[in-house]
This record gives sequence, structure tokens and C-alpha cells, in this order.
Amino acid sequence: MTIRPDIYSEIEQNIDILHIEPVCKGYSDDKKYLLTTKSEERFLLRITESDDTEVLSGRKEMFTLMNRLARYSSLVPRSRACWISQDAHFCIMIHEYMEGDDGEASLHKYSSDTQYEIGYRAGIELKKIHQLTAPPTLSSWYARKKQKYERYCEVCNREHMVPQELDLEPVHAYIADNIHLMKDARQTFQHDDYHPANLIINNGQLTGIIDFNRYDWGDPIHDFYKLAYFSSRISIPFSRGQIDGYFMRNIPPDFWKRYALYNAMSIVPSLVWSSRMACRKEFRDELKKAIMYIKTLIDDHQGFTSAIPQWYHNSVIHEK
Repeated sequence: MTIRPDIYSEIEQNIDILHIEPVCKGYSDDKKYLLTTKSEERFLLRITESDDTEVLSGRKEMFTLMNRLARYSSLVPRSRACWISQDAHFCIMIHEYMEGDDGEASLHKYSSDTQYEIGYRAGIELKKIHQLTAPPTLSSWYARKKQKYERYCEVCNREHMVPQELDLEPVHAYIADNIHLMKDARQTFQHDDYHPANLIINNGQLTGIIDFNRYDWGDPIHDFYKLAYFSSRISIPFSRGQIDGYFMRNIPPDFWKRYALYNAMSIVPSLVWSSRMACRKEFRDELKKAIMYIKTLIDDHQGFTSAIPQWYHNSVIHEK
């Protein structure tokens, strides 16, 4: 993960580098580095390489959005600088480094009560960043999400990506019966990858929200579907806390049906993404993991006959 000399020189013009080390965690193709300055400040450096000008301009837009989001939540890293390299092949972003460990690695160190409180704070902060409303010119969430889902289904069917061990008929039936719930949904900023691995915890406190690369615009409830795939496997108390914090323990009647809808609609894209990732040596187990997660997801919703997942339902009963 060496940095080209000309790019390094450009970085030095923006920040006084004392030390630099690579950060290897995550699925992003971006190259990430921890920068330490001579004044002992620490920053995260992200370098996106692409010949596609739209990809690079998208990264610059993310930089602008993060600065706007930081006005709503103090846990969003503040950006120092962002620019397109002189050769127009790189987008370089430098922003605040959030001290602590990601929640996937560290939540298990804390008591169930502390995990719940961290999740509760995560829900509050998610609500804050959802205050950023979508551009008024954006087409309807229903139209965009439905079209995107249908494209994934076409790819999945054409390339025969559904393994025999998965019965997706109940999933498709649930989607058909409930897809109307997306109509007239309000549209806000979506982190679109909100789960413990992208949250920073320091001394038992939630201190940062990271990795905005997959951001989107649409129904804010869509930001909860990662509870099923990731968060609930890591910590059920955290996952319960996130929902309770977001709604201040007053969950609206339509939340669970929309939550279940987005989980159902995540299954086919997960198969497509994991099938493609499995072609890369370093991610060859992704498809096996995806199938395991999908089976758990379907079981959690009792074959999509229940909108409330078993992990939540059982945890509430246990608490009572």
C-alpha cells in the first residue's frame, strides 16, 4: 500500500506529515492510512483511484456531505481537505481520525447494559443524520428502489445465483404484498452501512460514525436493515438499543413491516454481491457466509410470516 511519490507530495502540501501507516480493515477499494502530524494530531487519509470522473466527483460530494452531516451529529468526522489529484486519477480525502475501536471488535468487552446504551446512542445519532433531507429533484424512493431491486433479480436469475438450499418463494411473496409501503416515503440521507463495524467506541462510549462510502438517499427506515445481517449477530442488546434510541422507545406501528420489507429485499442483492466477491481470492468465503446469514434472516422472520424478528421478540420477553 505504498503511495506514489507525486501523490505523497500533494498530500504534504496539505498536511505536515510525521508518520504514516496503512489501515487494512474493510471491504472498500479505497486505500486508507493513519496520518500523524508533527504536532501529534491524527487524521485518516483515504485515496480513491479511478479513471471514472464520476466516481472521483462522487467522493468529493461525500466530503461535502460529511461536513454538512457534522452539523447534525458531533460523531461524524470533520474533514480537513479533499481534492482531485493533478493527473485526475485520484481523489484524496483527509479527515478527523476517531479514537477508539470499531464496535464489531469491541462491543463484546462490555456488559449487556453498556451494549444497550451504546446502541441507544447509535439510534439517537442515526436519527440526527436523518435530518438531512434528500435533494428535492430526486425521483421517488419507491420508483428507484423497485427498479434497482428488479435489476438485481434479473442478474440473479440470469446467472442462476440462488442455491438449491434456499427457498425464496416466501420472501418474494412478502415483498409483493408489502412493496406498496415504500410509496410516499419521505427521503433523507442514508448512511446505508450503519452497523457496529462502522461505529467507533472508546471507553464504553460511542464516539464516532465512519465509512460513508455507500451513502444514498431514501426512506430512513432502510438504514435499519443491517441490524439483521450484522448488528444482531454481534450484539442483540446493541441492536435493541439502536431501535429504542431512534424512536425514544415509542416504535411506530408501521416500522416492523417496513423493516422486514427491506430485509427481504436485501436477500437477492446479497447473493449477487457475495457471488461476485467470492471470485476474489481474499473473499472466497463470502458466498458461504451470505447463505448462512440469509438462512438466519429467513428463520428470524419465521419464513417471513412475522415482521418482528425473533431476536428482538425473544429479547423483549427475556427482559420482562
